[in-house]
Amino acid sequence: MSASALAPVEEGRDELVIVREFRAPRALVFKAWTDAAMLPRWFCPEGCDLPFQRFDPRVGGSYRVCLRGRESGTEWWMQGEFLEIEPNERIVFTHVWDDVTRRPDKDSVVTVTLSDTADGTRMHFHQQRFVSEFERDDHRGGWSSCFNRLDQLLG
Repeated sequence: MSASALAPVEEGRDELVIVREFRAPRALVFKAWTDAAMLPRWFCPEGCDLPFQRFDPRVGGSYRVCLRGRESGTEWWMQGEFLEIEPNERIVFTHVWDDVTRRPDKDSVVTVTLSDTADGTRMHFHQQRFVSEFERDDHRGGWSSCFNRLDQLLG
């Protein structure tokens, strides 16, 4: 199974949009986003591990994870709250780094929307409220790497 990156979508300065297609059923893609056992296998960029997670995917629930670079040992901590969950359709959650130099005035908000395609699932990923275009572009690389790992997991 292989994911494909679709043509770039128009973005604002403080928002990131990534659209990917996975050759996997929508229910499995949704499960990857909401199953604590699956999360460590893809929810960090290539070259990183997820050694710690607290994960409660329900409206009002929260998460806290640690991303650790395999070679450097550097840790990045992030957390957030689940705002909306529609099974197999949509997940909305906040995202904030513990490092205060990366924080905007408000938590960024991530919306993941899933829809069926002829070959599997289209995932529309939208994150908004970045402190800078650099942060947005840095997240594009990180999330794209995560989605490559997700594709491998779903394969």
